[in-house]
Amino acid sequence: MSRSDWTDLWERFHAALALPPSQRDAWLDEHCTDPALRAELAALLEAAGRTGTPLDREGVAAAEPLAPGTRMGPWRIVAPLGRGGMGEVYRVERADGRYDKQAALKLLATTLQGDAFRARFDRERRILAGLDHPGIARLIDAGQADDGRPWLLMDLVEGQPITRAAAESAWPLERRLRVFAQACDAVAYAHRRLIVHRDLKPANLLVDPSGRPRLLDFGIARLLEAGGDDDLTQAGRGAPNTPGYASPEQLVRDDTGTAVDVYALGLLLHELCTGQAPFGPDGEADALERRRRPPRPTAVDPDLPRELDWIVGRACAFRAEDRYPGVDALIDDIRAVLENRPPRARATGPVYRIGKFVRRNRAAVAATTLVAGVIVTLATGIVQETARTRAALAESDRQREQAELTAQFLRDLFVQSDSTRNEGAEPTAGELLARGRQRLAERGDLDPRLHAGLLRTLSDVHRNLGDYPAALELAKESLARLEPTDRMVHAVDRARGWLRVGRAQLASGDPAAAHEALGRGLELLSADGPSPLVVDLLHARGASAQLRGELDEAGLDFDAAMARLDRLPSPDPRRAAENRLRRGSWHWMNGRLGDALAAYGEAVRWQRERSDGSSADLATALDAEASALFALGRMEEAEAAFAQVVRLRRRVLGADHPLTARSLSHLGGARFELGRIEDARSTLGEALAILERIDMGDSPQAAGVLNNLGLAERAAGRTVEARSAFEGALAINRGTLGPDHLNVANNLNNLGLVAEDEQAWEQALEYYDDAERIIRAIKGDGHPDRAFQQTNRGRVLLVLDRIEAARVELDAALELRTGALGPEHPRVAETLFWSGLAECLRGAAEEGSNRLQRAIEVSPAAEPRVRSALEACRGRADTGPAVLQSGAERRLVQRLLDSTAR
Repeated sequence: MSRSDWTDLWERFHAALALPPSQRDAWLDEHCTDPALRAELAALLEAAGRTGTPLDREGVAAAEPLAPGTRMGPWRIVAPLGRGGMGEVYRVERADGRYDKQAALKLLATTLQGDAFRARFDRERRILAGLDHPGIARLIDAGQADDGRPWLLMDLVEGQPITRAAAESAWPLERRLRVFAQACDAVAYAHRRLIVHRDLKPANLLVDPSGRPRLLDFGIARLLEAGGDDDLTQAGRGAPNTPGYASPEQLVRDDTGTAVDVYALGLLLHELCTGQAPFGPDGEADALERRRRPPRPTAVDPDLPRELDWIVGRACAFRAEDRYPGVDALIDDIRAVLENRPPRARATGPVYRIGKFVRRNRAAVAATTLVAGVIVTLATGIVQETARTRAALAESDRQREQAELTAQFLRDLFVQSDSTRNEGAEPTAGELLARGRQRLAERGDLDPRLHAGLLRTLSDVHRNLGDYPAALELAKESLARLEPTDRMVHAVDRARGWLRVGRAQLASGDPAAAHEALGRGLELLSADGPSPLVVDLLHARGASAQLRGELDEAGLDFDAAMARLDRLPSPDPRRAAENRLRRGSWHWMNGRLGDALAAYGEAVRWQRERSDGSSADLATALDAEASALFALGRMEEAEAAFAQVVRLRRRVLGADHPLTARSLSHLGGARFELGRIEDARSTLGEALAILERIDMGDSPQAAGVLNNLGLAERAAGRTVEARSAFEGALAINRGTLGPDHLNVANNLNNLGLVAEDEQAWEQALEYYDDAERIIRAIKGDGHPDRAFQQTNRGRVLLVLDRIEAARVELDAALELRTGALGPEHPRVAETLFWSGLAECLRGAAEEGSNRLQRAIEVSPAAEPRVRSALEACRGRADTGPAVLQSGAERRLVQRLLDSTAR
């Protein structure tokens, strides 16, 4: 149907709606000769009179309420909180002992089941889980009860509906408006992420004991809408909303974009300021017709400012295109009322603006004692105010025009996602973003700064989805639109552009390019530039330096960022947490694993306690802590933590995301170290498959997975597959990170192990020598990571019968590992084993036996293989090397057995 057809249908619909119901059929017969048009109008008129919705009908017949103590996944029912059309709500607490937390669990009604609903449920909850705003109750978890009903776990918000809180505490108007503006800010945040609430009402906007508004059930209406073949789409049910707060288009099931939330906010503002709902009881037959006349707060309370009539009237305009272009514009007008400025809801004259000026400057005007002084002061102020107003109006008109274009762009995206307009097909997130990007490229009427801002938003979305090449391309395109010759483009705007470019390059595995881009961003800012932006740039540049092995430079950036954070007038908890993680990683790279674990543990604890934290942030901190536990040999703890991270990332990010693949790689490494070789191979294969599906099969991250997979293949005795995996990782890392990167050294070390398996001893020694050269150049002589190469070199030198050279390597490795990891670490046991063999082979049987016995005490799991070497060292030739694992072990122990036999 064309736009003109829709316009004609809409006009006829309102003409028929104005008639009494008994006269409508006759009117349709007379004015609608087209049968299809008449049927469409009849359906619209029927929909306008519907009263039932999934959100507000009486409670459905469901199973008995859940008893306290009932388990729902890792959560335990404490007590019921309420019951409604969508199901039941319970207070729950964490029951698995991992941490203490209470939350609200929404058990959806049995009528909301069905394959189509469940598929939509799974898609939408992953999107909603990404909402991370202090004014929005977060979606924490989701699952399915034993009887098949889906459940959602949300933040538990203790509080009252905003209208009740205002009435019971007799809030003054100023407080009502300030709290309302805070709630609007949360809605605007969600709209920027293409999420509409669709059911804003007092019951979904609570004020907690601290006085902060919290929005509930964000996106639940979308979960309940259009469930597919289930009974939600049957005739008579209508779109999910609360009729008393529904927009005109919701009542007739038309477009449900961001404008529906703007409308509901206007109604909320009216009720908050007057104490009365703007319309009559829900479900009145003429509800749609009554919405043609926006409510006026002053009609209820004449003492209210007339500006509220203008604002509510603009927000509640009957046609969506006549409302505010977005929630941000509504917020601006609320703040204008608070600051005695003219709102943009309607045009105003000079007398009105003069009055506003006087109110804003009341103290200065009252303090002037001479009439002439008053006149001069007032005249001067008016002239200045007029000049400022003209400039502000010009800029405001430009911003309004561009905001409307932005709103239209976002509305188009929402419409494209509506399956009812796509013949039942719902586009994927990638398809929707591709369409949005194409539409943006076709727009030549956008202000360059606005165009750049939309491109930056799309870049962020692509980066969060793991599509790093697209994120980088969009970030560069956004930056290119911010020409430095444009006097309206500020250095801060370009610095933000360079930050996005650098972050995208960092995620794409190009730390050198990222370092340069981030440095250019920092060069644009003065010493007193915006601290949060400077901190973000320093963190990202420090990370790029660290990836390049430039640890001193990375440390300076992290220190500078912390100094900035300490000087802020108010705390910045999110960036402070990031700094803890950055510094933990830096401690690790410098060989201080204990300090790294402490920093990561602090970050994890802080993330659990954050009121505005997110599952994604918690997963990042847990992943870091688990990695430190892994490095310290606490494998059982590391494996459990990595498994939790995988669950979190699958839930929040989905199965095909780079961070999900990274966590699977870490989990596979832990399972390998625990001896669960087949589990490790399966987990690592899953991680590699994810990266290949998202075109990251040749990224440094894929190289890391290949490296771990090679270790698992080698442990399974698949030497050819292990060499192929290590060589693939080496090629990727050399091509993307350069020939002298630490990851390259790691791959060379592992290729040396394969060469040993193949008894190519000289080739193995060459691999270890190359790896040692890289590590010493980057980390210095005293770093514990050198112990890997020293132990490996010492073992090969023993096989080549260069006993004294081997002893020097092994003694140095033993000293480094004992000092850095402690005497009880499994890595120390490994070096003790080879060091003990070296002593035995040179004839110092007592010292060799002592070291081998010590290896058994440190690592009892290694006793069978160590015991074989110990018996041979003591001259007991009947033991044999059958239990030994590697060719080097068997060869050296056999040499000992032969010497004792002689």
